[in-house]
Amino acid sequence: MCIRLIKILFICWLFAPLQQAHALTTLNTTLASGYHRDSLKQEHLSLFYNMKYSYTSHSGIETYLDFGINNDFVQEEWGAYPYLLYLTLPLDKGQESAAFRKSRVQIGRQIFLEGFAFETLDGVVLQSYLRPDSGIIVYAGSLHVPEETTKSSFKEQIYGSNLFFNKKMISLKVGPAYKTNANTETYLFNSNALILANDFWSHPMLSYKQEWNFKDKSVGQELAEVRAAPIENISMGLQYSSRRPDPNFSRKRRLIYNLFAVGYERSRALTLDWDMPTHQHMGARTERIEYESVAGKENGESHELNYSFDLGSASISPSVRYLSSFGGEMWDYHCRFSYGVNQVTHMSLEAEMSKLDKLNSITGYAYNARAGLDLEFLSRWKAQALLEIERNHLFKVDSRLVIYASHFYY
Repeated sequence: MCIRLIKILFICWLFAPLQQAHALTTLNTTLASGYHRDSLKQEHLSLFYNMKYSYTSHSGIETYLDFGINNDFVQEEWGAYPYLLYLTLPLDKGQESAAFRKSRVQIGRQIFLEGFAFETLDGVVLQSYLRPDSGIIVYAGSLHVPEETTKSSFKEQIYGSNLFFNKKMISLKVGPAYKTNANTETYLFNSNALILANDFWSHPMLSYKQEWNFKDKSVGQELAEVRAAPIENISMGLQYSSRRPDPNFSRKRRLIYNLFAVGYERSRALTLDWDMPTHQHMGARTERIEYESVAGKENGESHELNYSFDLGSASISPSVRYLSSFGGEMWDYHCRFSYGVNQVTHMSLEAEMSKLDKLNSITGYAYNARAGLDLEFLSRWKAQALLEIERNHLFKVDSRLVIYASHFYY
């Protein structure tokens, strides 16, 4: 599969400038190299190449490719990664009031937005408008997380459909889904609702997303959010999340989750944002987390306060965060400074310090500093240099130096 994608990559590069005048072609290529010294004082030299290519013909057929090649310095081997590769075929010319509302079929590796989680689908998605404001979506294929892009095992499969409705300030999407793995199968019902009442007092926004499991006769996944601006330039939000590990996930996909929880994980959060008229912004967030670990029911909390202000072409953003969980406590202090030297040159500086007090008797401080420089030149070229230095209880100095060069064609 990688050889085929490399051939496609070469053909796209060769013929991109020769496309017809009525077509739209965009091409973004990035080459990056970096130096890294790890905690064992071993030195690594990494090389990354990424290409994003999009071609839309005069008939509306779209081809999209997001492809990367790099040497993984952890495993010391080269790999080719087809992140996205799909073909979109329009089934009609769209609507007079909204040309973007087109019935279409999309085939290939694509971002999957019909389920509950953010995943990548190797398969087909059909969207058909039955009326100007409603229609149906049918999908089938193999699921995997975006990071697992080297190959598709087709072990985790999904088949389903959604009915959708968009009318003024209300958007609804509901439908059944069937997910299967080597030894597990699940019947689900997904529902998603969004209300944007911008014409009402406080401009409220309400969203709700749910995944119902027919086998357990319970809600497996759930997200809800309410946001409003009762005072001009001040907005408040309430968020609720209830998650459980998907039984269809492979052991590898469940590994990180199981390090922290073996069952459900619920969180409730309150956010506050204040946009001041003098180019200043203040934000606050407090969150309480409940989860089920090997030891039983436990809880944690997180609190964050951030502030940013502009001084001409410069911007300064300090923040402080407190986190407490079953692993211990952490205080984190962070500050970012960015400055636009001119229209094509930008620089940034970041500094971060964390105070750690873990339950395994590890205490101490961790430090991190970053510096970056962005430069645009020759109208379609962009270069970026990044330097990062870290220090904590494991090693005295851990450093990285990365240089990017990107080219845009359209």
